[in-house]
Amino acid sequence: MGRSGDFIRSKTFPLVVAWIGILVLSVVVEAPNFQWTITPLPQDYVVYSSFKSVFPVAENDVWAVGSTFQAGGSIGTIVRWDGENWRTVSGAASELNYVTMLSADYGWAVGEKGTTLRWNGSNWSQAQAPTANALNSVYILSSTESWAAGGGGTILRWDGENWLQVECPTANDLDSISMLSPSDGWAVGAGGVILRWDGENWSGIPSPTANNLASVCMLSSNDGWAVGSGGTILKWDGAKWSAMKSPLDNSVALNSIHMLSPNEGWAVGASGGNGVILRWDGLGWLYMGQAVGIELDSIRMISSERGFAASNSWIFLKWGTAGEKSYPNMFFIALWISVLYILVRGFFTRSPAKNKIPVMTIGFITANILIFVLIGSSIFVVSSYGLRPAVVLQGQNPASFLTSMFIHADYNHLGGNMLCLLVFGSLIEPRCTRKRFLLIYFLAGFLASSLDIWARYDSGIPAIGASGAIAGIIGAVAFNYPPLKAPAPLLAMLVAPIFTFFLPSLAAPVVSMLVIALALYLYGRSFVAFPFLFAWFFYQFGRGLAAFGGGVVGIAYWAHVGGFIGGLFLYHFLKKPEPEEPPKHKYKIFPMD
Repeated sequence: MGRSGDFIRSKTFPLVVAWIGILVLSVVVEAPNFQWTITPLPQDYVVYSSFKSVFPVAENDVWAVGSTFQAGGSIGTIVRWDGENWRTVSGAASELNYVTMLSADYGWAVGEKGTTLRWNGSNWSQAQAPTANALNSVYILSSTESWAAGGGGTILRWDGENWLQVECPTANDLDSISMLSPSDGWAVGAGGVILRWDGENWSGIPSPTANNLASVCMLSSNDGWAVGSGGTILKWDGAKWSAMKSPLDNSVALNSIHMLSPNEGWAVGASGGNGVILRWDGLGWLYMGQAVGIELDSIRMISSERGFAASNSWIFLKWGTAGEKSYPNMFFIALWISVLYILVRGFFTRSPAKNKIPVMTIGFITANILIFVLIGSSIFVVSSYGLRPAVVLQGQNPASFLTSMFIHADYNHLGGNMLCLLVFGSLIEPRCTRKRFLLIYFLAGFLASSLDIWARYDSGIPAIGASGAIAGIIGAVAFNYPPLKAPAPLLAMLVAPIFTFFLPSLAAPVVSMLVIALALYLYGRSFVAFPFLFAWFFYQFGRGLAAFGGGVVGIAYWAHVGGFIGGLFLYHFLKKPEPEEPPKHKYKIFPMD
């Protein structure tokens, strides 16, 4: 075959094939990156402006209303997004609280002192209202029927020519109204008041909360949602309103909700001066992150891929793709494949005995990398395949026990897990058959997920990653006798975070860096692993106990604890009766002593 045959048989050929494969994927595979981004500020924006409501007619036609503070007081402001910029369209004598559009040619805006403005396709004009109370919400059924709700239990109805006042059974302020038809509608407000329209009268409906309700959105007569202060989330099932589990504490004020379907919805609010964003995926509410320094007052989605949110400033957020393809990401994955390839070539010897080569370890690494390359780590992937305790305990998405083990948040998450799996898996797999290694990996992963569910039984936040299963492999290495050795840099990487738990915040990073520096100095040396691994286990246990103190924890410590314990016992029962000697290393990337 000549030189080409020599190249195919060479050690470099698989690496070249991997690179070519990644480059092909980077061209073929779409990698949409959905996220909230800040829209450009208008050239004529005023610093002292805030917006309470946003409504997109289309992606390039969005309206927002609010107020602008001036020396003589606040006035109403109306702005419009054309797909590239916001521009001021009109104003009003009083602050505006809500805007809604039936089409590009018809809409309403309402506000303080009974202000009602109608859009006719070319300009906004004042319509007389029979009240001086603040109007906080308006809903359009047609050009001849609209409803508005506001302060002091005010409810108005538009008949195509005039606004008419409708009798209301409460004097509480009403903050939101949502109509399904001329004979079916809902309104919510202060003190948790909930009203329903039956075509003739508004009547009170039992409410499970006394918190103020800021927004209501009805999908059908059997499906509706409302949100409010104290992180309140309510759901209507056709018979009663019930409180739903929120991923945030009661310090959050949820100001707006918009449901696209029974399986897709969004809510925004504020906590501690920062905006918060939640998303419903049909199984539970997910915390999507925060907007630092601004409070979010309104959200309106066009679809699951497009939407807008308004804040108490000139800042508007837009939901969509930040980029169509992610070539740097593909490059990073290719780099990781190169590193893993070099380690595999150097750390293992090609022994005639099949069980000498850690085939299962390499297989799991390959599977995790390919899954990350193909589907990524978007919020849709994480929420669909991640393990969410509250959802699983309701009997939903049981497959997430398995799928969550193959989803990773980012390249650091993936790379760190795969490096640990490479080293510790290669140490323990030759000491048990491949089938037994497979059982240890998956059973430890399931035990890890089970303990995580026990620790976070009421949480809807998804847990992802292979670290629970890998913790089981680490537990097996720790149990093994005679004791196994592992490379100094990897052991240091595991134990360095311990110093962040026991030392003051300023000293911990310094000591951690010194430990890692010492390990790098000892590169090429290996140490008995089990003291380091048990230290890592007790650190995970301590952090898990501390997590019970409250707050959102970004690491599933109890999953690590469960996986480690599972690996200890599983290896005891599944190891070979007469363990063979581990393979000798021909290529000493991490030379053994």
